[in-house]
Amino acid sequence: MRLMALVNAKSKSSTAKSKGTSAGFVLCIDNDAYPASLELGKVYRTLRTRKKDPVGWVRVIDESGEDYLFPAKRFVPVHIPPRGRRVFAFS
Repeated sequence: MRLMALVNAKSKSSTAKSKGTSAGFVLCIDNDAYPASLELGKVYRTLRTRKKDPVGWVRVIDESGEDYLFPAKRFVPVHIPPRGRRVFAFS
């Protein structure tokens, strides 16, 4: 059973205002149980967590621009300089 949760794309603007872990970037270090959804060694943009999100999970954005919840232990945070962040911009 997949624990990944699709979140309505329209909710992204409200996500930025919610409290919790700040938005940023993470590197996937473990894609076991999610090989079709996560690419090992890939950098993903994250959104802030919400109060209703499970503790220990991170909200990542895929290529379609949708955000999903995954266990945080599958990622490590990475710093992307401002100049490089343009590559991860989404509309």
